[in-house]
Amino acid sequence: MKLFRCSYLFKALNILAIILSHQTFCQNLKFESVGEGDDIILLAGLTCSADVYNETIEEFKDEYRFHKLTLPGFAGVDPIQNPELGYTDAIQKLIVAYVRENKITKPIIIGHSYGGFLALKLASENPDLPKKLIILDALPFLPAIQMKEIQNEQDALKMAETIKTNMLNSVSQSEEERFESQLKFAKYMVKDGDKAKVIAKWGAISDPVSMAQAVFEMYSTDLRDQIIEIKAPTLVIGSWIGYKNFGVTKESNTESYKLQYKNIKNVTIDMSDTGNHFIMWDDPKFFYTKMRTHLDN
Repeated sequence: MKLFRCSYLFKALNILAIILSHQTFCQNLKFESVGEGDDIILLAGLTCSADVYNETIEEFKDEYRFHKLTLPGFAGVDPIQNPELGYTDAIQKLIVAYVRENKITKPIIIGHSYGGFLALKLASENPDLPKKLIILDALPFLPAIQMKEIQNEQDALKMAETIKTNMLNSVSQSEEERFESQLKFAKYMVKDGDKAKVIAKWGAISDPVSMAQAVFEMYSTDLRDQIIEIKAPTLVIGSWIGYKNFGVTKESNTESYKLQYKNIKNVTIDMSDTGNHFIMWDDPKFFYTKMRTHLDN
C-alpha cells in the first residue's frame, strides 16, 4: 500500500511539475485574443509589438479571431533566459505550446519581417500546424537578396556576426539614445513620421541581446531548401519602392522573391507599389485585398 501511495504521489507531482512548467513556458509570450471566427496568429517583426496589426484586426475582427503575439524581448516584453543560446528555436517552441494549450486547430499565420522568417521556419518544421501563411516583406534567406556574393550560410556568417556585434553595442546606451538610433532606420521603413516614432519606441525598450540574436539567426539561417516541407498555401507580399534609388525595380524584386520561394509548392507572390517595409501601414488597402482573396480561396 505504501509503495502504491508513493508511486501515485510521485506521478501526481510529476504531472503538476509538467503543468507548471508548461504554463511558465507560455507566459513568456505576451498574447491577446481579439474577434471571432477562424484563428489567425499574428507575428510582428524585430522589436515590434503585435499592435502593429491593430488596423488589420479592426478590418477583419468580425470574421476572424486574432491572436496577437508579442515576442519575448521585444517592445518591452520580458526576454527569455539566455536568448544567445538560440532565440528562434525557443520562440518557435513557445508558439507551438501556445497553439496546443489553447486548442487552436489549423491557425492561419501572418508574419512580418522577422515574424515572417519565424513563420516560414515554424511551418517547414511543423507542416501540419498552419492552414495558410501570409508573409509580409520577409525571405527564407535575406542576405542573398542584399548581397549577391552571399549564397549560403557559411558566406553569411561573418556578416551576421558583425551585425550582431554592432547591435550588442547598444546595451550600454540609454533608452533615449536607443530611440534616436532606431528612429534613423524607422524613417526609411514607413512613410508616416508618427508611425516611425512608434517603431523607434518599441526598439528602444526592446532587449538588445534578444534583438541581436534574432537578427544573427535570421541572417545566418538559409531556409530556401527547408521550405519545401511547407504544405500550407502561402501568400507573400514584398516591397520594392524603398530600394528604387538603388536600381531595384518591381520586376527584378519579384524575380528575386520567386527564386527564394520556388520550393513552396503553393505560393503566390505580390509586390506593393507604394508600401515600404511596413506594408500593413503604408499600403493597407492593397494588403487587405490580397489577404481577403488568399483567405477566401
